[in-house]
Amino acid sequence: MSQEASNEIASCMGLIDSMLRELFPDDYDARCVYAAFGLSSLLRQLGLDARIVGGDFLAFVVSKDGRQANFQGFGQGSDLALPSHFWVESSGRLLDLGPHYLPRKSSFPAATIPAIALPLAQCPLFLRYRPKFRYEPDVQLASNDTITGRMQAFLKECNSRWEQGIRPTLPTWIFSGKEALQRAMTRRDPWAHGAIKFARYARIEKLPF
Repeated sequence: MSQEASNEIASCMGLIDSMLRELFPDDYDARCVYAAFGLSSLLRQLGLDARIVGGDFLAFVVSKDGRQANFQGFGQGSDLALPSHFWVESSGRLLDLGPHYLPRKSSFPAATIPAIALPLAQCPLFLRYRPKFRYEPDVQLASNDTITGRMQAFLKECNSRWEQGIRPTLPTWIFSGKEALQRAMTRRDPWAHGAIKFARYARIEKLPF
């Protein structure tokens, strides 16, 4: 991926994050459908390929003091046939704001988790994604008129703000690969430190998926 495309992805994620926090202050962390549709819309507007993916996801979460850790996310519910989470695949990368929001409702005071813009070829043991459906690039939200209308208004506002040059900064770093993880490690980032340590000892057959 070129540096220009990488910067555009970061800018798109920053705008979507800002809008989710503004429009859904009480539960922006539970709005993965809006995040996926918004991010996909902006990327396609920029001429990048983007596809929404539905499935399950779990991420390694560690406490701020490093004494507690577990997997948190979506994908262990009763209905295994339906997606519990939505993210975006674009330019050979998996893009997701979801992990960054997990500490908000963690069962313990959790360290900050980055946003994800990871090459699809890399699948670290501390981030688990289980795709169930890959939707067509021009997929539309199928719901009742009220919810569909809200989504259309959200996407319209996303595109409008982008065209106005509004580029909020994402309030976290982006996990874009091994180098980004190592840089975070040198900054003594608690999550990066915990994730690297976990990956040294974890066995894939012991993970939920």
